[in-house]
Amino acid sequence: MRSMTGFGRSETSSDIGSLTTEIRSVNHRYCQVSASLPSEFAQFEPTLSTEIKGRGARGQIHVHGSFQRSEGAGRPVTRVNHALAREVERSARALAARHGVAGAVGVESLLLYPGVLTVEAPDVDEGERGDLLREGVATAWAALDEMRLREGESLRAELNERLTEIRRLREAIAPYTADITARQVERLSRRIDELLAGHNYEPDESRVVVEAGLIAERADVAEELARLGSHCDQFEAFLDEEGQVGRKMDFLLQELNREANTIASKAADGQVMSLCVDLKTEIERLREQVQNVE
Repeated sequence: MRSMTGFGRSETSSDIGSLTTEIRSVNHRYCQVSASLPSEFAQFEPTLSTEIKGRGARGQIHVHGSFQRSEGAGRPVTRVNHALAREVERSARALAARHGVAGAVGVESLLLYPGVLTVEAPDVDEGERGDLLREGVATAWAALDEMRLREGESLRAELNERLTEIRRLREAIAPYTADITARQVERLSRRIDELLAGHNYEPDESRVVVEAGLIAERADVAEELARLGSHCDQFEAFLDEEGQVGRKMDFLLQELNREANTIASKAADGQVMSLCVDLKTEIERLREQVQNVE
């Protein structure tokens, strides 16, 4: 089991320079990848995102890189846009003549005009850049994955504790539901007697039996308790599974909550409803923890 939260960092170097790579991951329903790499590696961002998604990881993942070029990796290349410089100079002279302003356009002014002078980093072989990036990402990802595994073990212990409490509450509910049907039938009979007190009228016994049967059917929560126990067993099995189990757990928690709601509504018993409130609270706590499981 892995958590979706983690951080990994690496520092790799080669003849062209040194690359620092950081990968952060937080919980998210799906896999979302974003990257902010140095300009020398920007062309690899789409491929990098695809490769990370291909790992099957879940979460919001961000890759950040910073690059320090080696001194021997080449010198910057300067380029002058002479056509643009001539146009700027011509426009400046025309402006001065029209408004009667004296002065000349110096070379310093021309060089400061955007686009006249550009400085380009020396080209570095694409293969070397790709190799350096792959090495940096692989090392940072290994560190990230290790942290996610450690966090996953902590989550496993917490989830197991919550699951134990849910089972305890289920066992506490069972004895109260054993005679709920009998109590509700007794309540129905008592209510009929109260309504007919002082009246010369005998209730229709067959009708009472039918109503009692309907109450018994509505109040029986044996199936819900059985499914609740089955869901707990399945959830425990997920705790021992490797790989992505977060979505499976999330679905199972919806079923656990549905059973708890049904038991509370069918039982119509104060003590059972109180225990169901505690049960739903534990299920919600379990759900909050599961949101961070990959």
